[in-house]
Parts: sequence; C-alpha cells; structure tokens
Amino acid sequence: MMRSMYFVLFCILVAGPGQGRAQKQINLGAGYFGAGRSAPGLVLALELEPFQSESFSSPTRLNLGYFKDPDYGVAFLDLHKGFRKYFRSGLYLEQSVGVGLMATYYDVDNLYYFDRYRNSIRFKEGANISVMPSVELGIGYLLGDTQTSQNRIWIRPRIYWNLGFRNLAFPYAAIQAGFSHTLNAR
Repeated sequence: MMRSMYFVLFCILVAGPGQGRAQKQINLGAGYFGAGRSAPGLVLALELEPFQSESFSSPTRLNLGYFKDPDYGVAFLDLHKGFRKYFRSGLYLEQSVGVGLMATYYDVDNLYYFDRYRNSIRFKEGANISVMPSVELGIGYLLGDTQTSQNRIWIRPRIYWNLGFRNLAFPYAAIQAGFSHTLNAR
C-alpha cells in the first residue's frame, strides 16, 4: 500500500509541468500557513503555470514553509503538481498532490519529547527528517482585469502526513491563505 502511494506520487511529479499550447506563467507567492489551531507559520511558493487553454492550467509549485507548534517547530520543502480551472468572474478552483521533506525540531529534554499531554517519545536532538506527502484543494480570485491580472489571492486547505512520526491513518490538517504575483508570462 505504502509503496504504491509513493509510486503514484513519484509518477505525477516526474510528469513535469506539462506541454501547454498557450502561455506559461511564473508566479511567486507568500502566505500564512496554519497547522492546527495553535501552529502559525509562513509559506513561500514558486510556481510554473503552463496553460492548456484560456481557462485551464496545470501548475507545478515548489513550497518552502515553517510553522511553530507549542511542542515543536517544522520546516518543510515540497513539490506539488495539480490542475487549475479559471472562470470568467476571476474566480478559480485548484487541486494538487505533492511530496516533500519536513524537518521537525522537537522540544527535547535529554533526548525525550514531552508533549502538552505529558506523553514522552524518544527523538534525536536537532532535525528529525521525514517524508511529507500532501493533498491540497484551493480557491482563489484574480485581482483586476481577469485577462491580464498579475495578482491573485488564494486559500488552500491541506491534508499532509508526517511519515516519520505517524502513519497514513493519521493525517494532519493545515490552512494556507496568501497572495501571488505573476513575475513572467510568456
């Protein structure tokens, strides 16, 4: 089961950004990344968005982020591949799957992690590296004229896994909200 999921994620990400007949855009974004109720953070996104038609694209996005829970801090880097559908109103919907790495820095005391529920787990000091598969859905809006807009706002709920700590049956949830700007359209 686990190997087949890795194979599917690998095939999707290796497929690349796609071969659009229309233009390609390079977008740079930044936003809030909130994991759970008590873990605020930031996310930066660099995106290559090739268009298959005027209203449909298949973006590939590289995310770099950090969030801080009361018990630990997490830095992550992941790559997402997905689809985006634009509407005449300027609204767009998107979905993507991704895989990446996360480095979790637990608050340790003599190599043991004590969470807010007084559970103790043994971890190494420093970064605990693990695989981070994730799934995102999103909704956004183009600011300005919908044909030439270079700015957009978006919200992207995310489900992700920390495969170094919990298995696939126990995902984490996060919310991302931010702003993107088109750097280059060709």
